[in-house]
Amino acid sequence: RIRRTKPQSHLKGYLKADNVKGAFRIDPQQSEILKKLKIGHLLIVDDTLTTGATLSECVNLLASEFEVSAASLAFVG
Repeated sequence: RIRRTKPQSHLKGYLKADNVKGAFRIDPQQSEILKKLKIGHLLIVDDTLTTGATLSECVNLLASEFEVSAASLAFVG
């Protein structure tokens, strides 16, 4: 996370994507370690999925360097 965001639980669904847009980055050192270990596929797990905004932002960011799968432990809708 490179900037603070409002808690997603306090926002209406249509505001959540804007709240997390650009809030994350890939740590270059960690990315290099994963590549040296030949880890090319990452699994991102979200504890509770509501709109999917945070999970989507993270997956889109990581997909530029890795194959990415996503899972959620619970869905609130």
